[in-house]
Amino acid sequence: MGHFSDNKLERLRISGFDEGTTNDREFAWLKDRVGWEFGDSESLADLWGLFLENAGFSGQRNDALFGWLGSLGYDVSDDLNDRLASFWGDPAPLP
Repeated sequence: MGHFSDNKLERLRISGFDEGTTNDREFAWLKDRVGWEFGDSESLADLWGLFLENAGFSGQRNDALFGWLGSLGYDVSDDLNDRLASFWGDPAPLP
């Protein structure tokens, strides 16, 4: 498994989000998934919250993210960072 940030950038790229910084690409992926419209929040954290809520995971963001990653099979450990590393390191396009 490569470096976390390299894996994240690569997974976003193979999913069709290949312009801008890693944060720009992550923002574009989340906007695409939540139906973001002009004037909505420009905060990556807010978009993650909306994304997770739409996926049926509410509450504290880290808890919701932990649950969502587990529901996708990224339950490699009881540590959120391990689950995130597994998620971003997956060579498949993003869900």
